[in-house]
Amino acid sequence: MNKRVTGLLAETHVANYLAQKGYKILNRNYRTRFGEIDIIAKHADTLVFIEVKYRSTIKYGHPEDAVNKRKLKTIQKVAEQYIVSQNKNQNLPKKYRLEIVSIVRINEKFETKIIKII
Repeated sequence: MNKRVTGLLAETHVANYLAQKGYKILNRNYRTRFGEIDIIAKHADTLVFIEVKYRSTIKYGHPEDAVNKRKLKTIQKVAEQYIVSQNKNQNLPKKYRLEIVSIVRINEKFETKIIKII
């Protein structure tokens, strides 16, 4: 399987996982000139911007280790752009946070972990 297909499968797994946890998925692969956010969701009274990271092994580190300060800054910039673009949508929460969802495939099963950033 190529990286694009693997990434899409991981994002679909995460979207389903989050839905089971009470998240309402609003957008996937939201792109601006600043960058991309994998998943935008609403969870309770908070807008959540989610970066999905997948690894087939932790031999070279955990998936979340791949999200550095630069990537977090990009996600925050895209999140702010999304909020501005959706300003007229009164149903969106005023609070927001960034999350990383880490996925590792272990013995044909996914180990999924939500890491709240801010």
